[in-house]
Amino acid sequence: MDAKASEKPQAVVEFQLDQTFFEAKPWRQDLSHMDTVHGRLRVNGEPVVNAQLEANKHLLETGKDGTFEINLDRSALSKIPVHIKSLEKATISGQPVGKQVQQELMSRTENVYVYYPINIQQVRPSAKDPGRVEVHGRVTVPEDTVFPTIKLDKYAIYGVVKDHAGNPVKNAVVNIRRDGVEGFAKSLPSNDKGEYIMYYIPEGDEEIYLNVYVGNQHYTLPENRVYHFPEGMSIETNITLPKEGTVIQDYPPTLVSKAAPGQLYLGTFIGLSVSDDVAYTVTVPKADGSFIVTLPKTVWDQKPLFYETNMSKFTLKPLSPGDPLPSTEIQKPAPFEPDRIQAKNYK
Repeated sequence: MDAKASEKPQAVVEFQLDQTFFEAKPWRQDLSHMDTVHGRLRVNGEPVVNAQLEANKHLLETGKDGTFEINLDRSALSKIPVHIKSLEKATISGQPVGKQVQQELMSRTENVYVYYPINIQQVRPSAKDPGRVEVHGRVTVPEDTVFPTIKLDKYAIYGVVKDHAGNPVKNAVVNIRRDGVEGFAKSLPSNDKGEYIMYYIPEGDEEIYLNVYVGNQHYTLPENRVYHFPEGMSIETNITLPKEGTVIQDYPPTLVSKAAPGQLYLGTFIGLSVSDDVAYTVTVPKADGSFIVTLPKTVWDQKPLFYETNMSKFTLKPLSPGDPLPSTEIQKPAPFEPDRIQAKNYK
């Protein structure tokens, strides 16, 4: 007998969702922003019963007909992986799932996307570079909402932490607070240059308690002494730790503070799902969702996909809708943000 003729035919696995792309909706008290994704799991046409799946950290099981449902929140941009979590209790035609079929099923993942549709309105040659094109696009949102373009969120407190000899202190954590724990803000550990940064919303000319932590050592200002942070601006505060003790003298040169540039913005940004070596610029979307991407014509001709990301961006210069940003300053989409958006009206 031919060895190939005796081989078992490969199982036909059907792991499908009835819809994978959903337009974002505003949150509503009546829960109209919620939706249901229907799916099914079959092998050779037979339902896989009692398979355990995971979607958005929620567990669900397939029914007697191999179907399952996912509750979907359409009020936030998202990319939700749906995959098989366990086949321990699963059966096909009343029999346990074989190892080969288990491996095939466990390797499958489907994604559900919640996104803002992108429409291309115009494509024209770049006036500055004939090898590039300007792609004028617009993100569409429901009629009773506006596109979540950037807004100023917080100001920054940043600077350098040094030891008494003027050497930068690595892994110093600076925090501030008002009375109790109100107004609490904390930096990440300082880098090799002693640089730290944290973000804060000052309310008037505030009296702030300043703390520095280095390992198990806790440094403070003199007892009952506070530091003043003005409203509506960022502050550069450079700190020199004492040679002995844990009290930071609250005057120059051990504590120097001055007004500084910088604002932290929050908003939804648009990017292209292209390789890192493709340089392009994209403008900050305006309130009507309009934006312009400038990129090599050869790349645009390949019909690249878009992504949408909720970005937190600190910049020393004021940033406004319509301002261009290089692609290196647009963050890549997080694992759970939509990254395969096909724009409409390509030309």
